[in-house]
Amino acid sequence: NDNAPFFPHHVVNATISENTPEGAAVAQVSATDNDDPREGQNARLVYSLEKNVIDETSGRPIFAVDSEKGLITTALCCLDREKTQRYAIQVVATDGGGLKGTGTVLVEVTDVNDVPPRFSKPEWTLDVSESLTPDHVLATLSVLDQDISNNFTFRVVPGSGRGWQMFRVDGRRSGGPGGDLRAVSPLDYENPEHRRGFRFRVQVTDMGTGGWLE
Repeated sequence: NDNAPFFPHHVVNATISENTPEGAAVAQVSATDNDDPREGQNARLVYSLEKNVIDETSGRPIFAVDSEKGLITTALCCLDREKTQRYAIQVVATDGGGLKGTGTVLVEVTDVNDVPPRFSKPEWTLDVSESLTPDHVLATLSVLDQDISNNFTFRVVPGSGRGWQMFRVDGRRSGGPGGDLRAVSPLDYENPEHRRGFRFRVQVTDMGTGGWLE
């Protein structure tokens, strides 16, 4: 037994979704040993993980490997891309004589839209001129969302306050994470109702037009 096992592909790249359940396959690794498999246990390989990644919340390892087949699976549910986007796992193949070979699996975690958006401020206070055209952007309402697969849609909440029907919120034409507040008709300082000011609520969903519950 004078040949250590080795991985023909020293680095294996894998991709899994962040909502992957426990026990889901991540990657298949396979090592080679040039010793004669007919000579005792010389070429019999056992797979293990070295420096396995530990989940901070539960203290459990995140990945597992089948010691005979070399199949790497998730050891818990579920991964959180917003916390960790990629992992590096060291896989060890050990032959019957104790000789070892090491390979690396790089796991990329893909995004699932599982974080609700929120506005960057709880309230916007604006002073605007009555001479502005309805298409003028009164304010850009910025949004925070760690997901990358978002489809932002905005609305002024019906009946939410004084003058709600006078305004609308459009998705930004630049495609950025925010909405543009506009008036739907001219504002008039001489109108006592307008001069009192307006107060209303706005909402954002990252699920498109089908994201509103009502």
